[in-house]
Amino acid sequence: MLIHTSLPARDPELVSRVLCEVAGGTRCHHPYPGAYYVGFEDDSSTAVEIYPIDTQLQPGTGPAYGELAPPEQFRENMVLYTRSNQEVKCIATHIALTTPLSLDEIYAVAKREKWRAVYCSRRIEFRLVEFWLENQVLLELILEQDLADATAALKVDAFNRDHRKHGYDLKGGSTGTP
Repeated sequence: MLIHTSLPARDPELVSRVLCEVAGGTRCHHPYPGAYYVGFEDDSSTAVEIYPIDTQLQPGTGPAYGELAPPEQFRENMVLYTRSNQEVKCIATHIALTTPLSLDEIYAVAKREKWRAVYCSRRIEFRLVEFWLENQVLLELILEQDLADATAALKVDAFNRDHRKHGYDLKGGSTGTP
């Protein structure tokens, strides 16, 4: 089960606010400067951390494969947060979340922020809203009426079968389109 994930943003404060609005979360500041933590009140305590877009996570420098380090040494063993200062246009990382909002409400939020949103069908039985945070990071929103079909379509066997049926080369990575 997914516990949490992270997404980049040019404006983490705005993205965290909008994410709470479209997916029903609650947010707070993250210890990393400029980052936010968005939690959802589900059985898994699912959360999304929103970092400034040029943040990089790097392995710690302390010893690996040892015993649990005492609290005064934990920082050197843990993940390091750094800034790259390189321009980032778009990323492959994305997440899919359910939304309590209607399609019209989602479109109203997207229009207000001037972000792209489109209701689309990945396959006949798998529909979602592509909601582009800052027009750079994909958030797939699953409407309540589409949830049962989406969860069925995303099971590994169904995913594999449907993509093969449509001619995608899953081993070679080709989508069959130019």
